[in-house]
Amino acid sequence: MFAVRAKSAMTFKDGDYSIPFYMQPRLGGAEDLRGYRPYRFRGDNLLVMNVEYRWEVFSGLDLALFADAGKVYTHKSDLGLRHLESDAGFGFRFNVRNKTFLRLDAGFSHEGFQIWLKFNNVFQKGPIHTSSSMGDF
Repeated sequence: MFAVRAKSAMTFKDGDYSIPFYMQPRLGGAEDLRGYRPYRFRGDNLLVMNVEYRWEVFSGLDLALFADAGKVYTHKSDLGLRHLESDAGFGFRFNVRNKTFLRLDAGFSHEGFQIWLKFNNVFQKGPIHTSSSMGDF
């Protein structure tokens, strides 16, 4: 089974105001660019894409191969697929009744590798890593 996700977050500001760093969209970590440390990239706008191929090894355990790509950028004109940071890796999905309760991912990028142990599904709905109350679009 293939799982695919793409998301973006865009901020619009008036004049020369800047967005405080703690409210800027961020990339890196177990939910988006899994080959990078948490909050590795921060900017005014965000674009990220993930793809996974999963298959059942036996009841209760799935294996996954994944690739992630994304970027943060300041100007709206930088929106596009150029200059993306990327990673690839593999993972284990432990599940009960097709609901993932534990996942173990190993992501590899040009900056090294990261190991993630999480008690959720990677593509579940949730916040876009901002301090605002807005959810996924």
